[in-house]
Amino acid sequence: HLIKPLVDLLLNDGYRVSFLDKEFSKSNLSQAKVLVIITALPFDFATETSALEKNTFSEKELNELQNWVKNGGSLLAFSEHAPFDQAINPLLKKFDIKSSVGTTIDTINYESRYGQGMIKFENNNLNKDHPVVSGKYKVEKLVSFGGSALTGPKYENILILGKSSLNTKHSTGIGPVGRGDSQGLVGTYGLGKIAVFGDSNGFTAMVFNMRDGNKMYAGMNTAGYDWKNFVLNTFSWLTKWKISEKMELIVLLALGLLVGLLIRKKGDNTMDTMGKGCGCLLWGALIIIGLLILLYFFADFIPDPPTD
Repeated sequence: HLIKPLVDLLLNDGYRVSFLDKEFSKSNLSQAKVLVIITALPFDFATETSALEKNTFSEKELNELQNWVKNGGSLLAFSEHAPFDQAINPLLKKFDIKSSVGTTIDTINYESRYGQGMIKFENNNLNKDHPVVSGKYKVEKLVSFGGSALTGPKYENILILGKSSLNTKHSTGIGPVGRGDSQGLVGTYGLGKIAVFGDSNGFTAMVFNMRDGNKMYAGMNTAGYDWKNFVLNTFSWLTKWKISEKMELIVLLALGLLVGLLIRKKGDNTMDTMGKGCGCLLWGALIIIGLLILLYFFADFIPDPPTD
């Protein structure tokens, strides 16, 4: 199966993985922290050439997904070459992202063994200021396998396409429509997180038999590139504590402490009791609130539990 290498990697890293074979709904989406949408089409692959006039997702599903992310869910979605780019664009539009239509190449930054469709990302084309690139696992060099180009000014561009990149007509005859400056966008949306990539092959591991008898490895199994580490960093970032979760914890505990300070026993000795105990309680409350604030800022250093 196309995503079996990804599933195996996540299981080995402690994640729980399940598959959603139903429409997006509040109850279905609430069962996971991360939703992965990869190579979505409204028809079986290669049975048709265009998805422009077809609905991959209903408007109701897209609204449910948008609300889920707004409320703290994490979305990992992929565009691709045509017709996958056409199929995913309505979903991306909900999150202020747009995919080009066709197939993307780069006339300078490419893997010479296989041509301009294999785009290299290294040095200035990798945004090393973001934890998906500079996280726990080392990422210095990636290569994509065509796909599409993305535009999303509200997000951080971590796989940067240069001026030498072009959107061209796909072999199906679709495109070129539009142009982007990225093959990897990440950021927050409401209380949730989003990671969108213009090519999905780096999250898989495929083998192609070439006409000359050699084999071409595309994805996490491509020698000399750091896709496996990049994938692990991506899921680590997507599953880290959300700001909403940490803030909710801090506010609730702080309120609980303050309420405890204000509760007074009925009786003649209430003020004496409060006078003797209030100072200690206040200092205790301040210490605990300080620890919670430290927890908020350094939560990324705390190991995450297994997550779906």
